[in-house]
Formats: sequence, structure tokens, C-alpha cells
Amino acid sequence: MNITITKIERCLPENILMEVWFDSSKTVDSVTATLSTSFHFMRNENSAAMIAWADITEDIVKGWITDRGLEDMLDDELRRINNPPTAFGLPWE
Repeated sequence: MNITITKIERCLPENILMEVWFDSSKTVDSVTATLSTSFHFMRNENSAAMIAWADITEDIVKGWITDRGLEDMLDDELRRINNPPTAFGLPWE
């Protein structure tokens, strides 16, 4: 699975990460599923300890994205590609 982070929005002046935009892909048996989207992040009582903005790394953010179920989303897309639920065409062709 590949993840490329394209943009991060943070709240000022606290520097709290709010939203991450990314492109992702996964290839299985020469079939590739892609997803370009964003995830919002909100803190609550179950959130992990706050990480200072300057200490956030690309690997940390990719881990947060992965923890949100990204691989399951890409697997679902691979299933749709390999077993499309609909098709286009005319019956007389």
C-alpha cells in the first residue's frame, strides 16, 4: 500500500492537526485500486497523548491514516474492480 500526503490543515495558534489530504493505492495481482481523499481528526477523551506539531513525522501521520481503515477501503475497491456490480452496454450489441 502506498500513501502520499498532499496537504495538512492545522488549527492556529495551537498547531493542532485537523485534516490530512492524501493519495493512496494498493496493487494486487496487477490490479490497482486508488483513493484520493482526506480524513478529519478530532480529539476526544480516547485520543492518544498530544504530539507537538514540530514532532509530527510523515510516518506518524501515515500510521494515523492507516489506523482509520484505509487498507480495508482499498481492498473494497479492489473487490469492486475485480467483481463489478454493474456494467454498461446495449443488449443488442
